[in-house]
Amino acid sequence: MREIVRQPNSMFVRGTGAVLSLFLFSLLSYWKWRIILASFESLVLTPSTIFDGHANSSRFLRTELVEYWIAGLAWITIFIVLTRNFIRVFFRNGRAKTPTGSNFHPGTSAVAGNKGLYPVLAILLVALLAPYLVPFDPAAQGDLRMTRLLKPLDKGVMTGLLPSTQESSRSDSAMGSLERMLDQADNVLLWRQERFTRWTESATMEGGEDLVQVKPFLLGTDDLGRDNFSRLIYGVRISFLCGVTAMLCAVFVGSVIGFAAGIAGGWIDTVLMRMTDLFLSIPSIFLVIALVAFFGNSILLLILVLAVTGWMSVARIVRAEVLRLREREFVLAARLLGRSSFRIVRDHMIPNVLPIIAAASVMQLGNVILAEAALSFLGVGIQPPTPSLGNMIGESFNYIDRAWWMGVFPGIALSGIVVSVNLFAEQLQQKAHATP
Repeated sequence: MREIVRQPNSMFVRGTGAVLSLFLFSLLSYWKWRIILASFESLVLTPSTIFDGHANSSRFLRTELVEYWIAGLAWITIFIVLTRNFIRVFFRNGRAKTPTGSNFHPGTSAVAGNKGLYPVLAILLVALLAPYLVPFDPAAQGDLRMTRLLKPLDKGVMTGLLPSTQESSRSDSAMGSLERMLDQADNVLLWRQERFTRWTESATMEGGEDLVQVKPFLLGTDDLGRDNFSRLIYGVRISFLCGVTAMLCAVFVGSVIGFAAGIAGGWIDTVLMRMTDLFLSIPSIFLVIALVAFFGNSILLLILVLAVTGWMSVARIVRAEVLRLREREFVLAARLLGRSSFRIVRDHMIPNVLPIIAAASVMQLGNVILAEAALSFLGVGIQPPTPSLGNMIGESFNYIDRAWWMGVFPGIALSGIVVSVNLFAEQLQQKAHATP
């Protein structure tokens, strides 16, 4: 009886999740339809304008637009995935066949086996869709007299109306229709009408200065009058993507060294492991400070240092797993059959080591994110005005007694990211150890 009831419950959970996900995605699309539409226009028309040889078409290739192009591609991917999931749950589920004589129920193992992945996917979506999620530009500032250190949900007041539309960089008569459409779309993205204000009330002060009341700041503002919620979203993106990039580099280096040490053995194994011990003995913080003193601050340097100081644990784990697999029966049988070392590594060792590498990678991701936050907190990581969770917490220390929200919300976000990543890593580790 327990097995008979479990399948409808699972279908109810899957159906509710599919409907809720599609509803939230539609709500976001309706809320940010103008920016999303401008992103697609810029993404599609920019290559067309450049390839058609329009005059001065290179001015449309601007680094500020890349995040909107990435967000547009992510939006399309999410729309396709959510739509397919909705159709599969409500229109194709009845056609699914259950294996005869087994206790398998469609969707039950998928829902139970991927719970740890959902928070990590949510963080990744926040990082990719950051331009669509923020209500204000994270670097925009208001009048410090009116918008500095506002509490959560307080409304700020600005002086001086921002123009509702921005003039094109060239006259309309000098551009073709395609180039004009692209120029208008880029202006919407570069000079967002929500850049800092969506005014709800307007009045005039005695001195003739316009007074504008903006919508509430969800998490308040910082000491420069910038929206904390927008900076938090971008801080999550910077910290998470910086951690992912450094983790991938560290895992690649560690996997190569671990495989080489485990397969070769002998003096090569000894040399590589002693080199690993040498890198483990170098404090990463002192290494970062020394490199910053010589080469200056940059995100690329930070990623490089985090990768250089994070591959050692992966190398040891991969080496230990390769040494264990070398003595397994199926590897010995492959050698007796005359298989080459390359084919043994490709067909037998790599597929069995990949789950261990995946678990070690996700575990390393949490460590790298914490390391980046610590370095940014100390002032040797991500530099202001670029927001990251570490430097946002560091900037809040001077105002912790009167503006607690500046550091509390980034701290909660950092803790949530690390806990979610570690829970997913623990789930992957359990699956890897359960694999025979």
